[in-house]
Amino acid sequence: MGYVYCFLEKFVKYPNDHTILGVPIDEDLQNMNRKELCTFIESQTPASGSFWNLDSTSKIRFGAQLLREMLKRE
Repeated sequence: MGYVYCFLEKFVKYPNDHTILGVPIDEDLQNMNRKELCTFIESQTPASGSFWNLDSTSKIRFGAQLLREMLKRE
């Protein structure tokens, strides 16, 4: 399925997300495509694995956990 995404990626036009749900998005992240964003996340997580190959629910759950941890720090 990853190959299909790579092929379709060439034709998809993504939104210009300066802010997502009130969270400002850094310019370098705004300019990354889906694969680049997944690679960035993979490079910054404590365990090896493929964020790209996770299903979307797992990705959302991962984001929810990071948000919860971020809010605990405030």
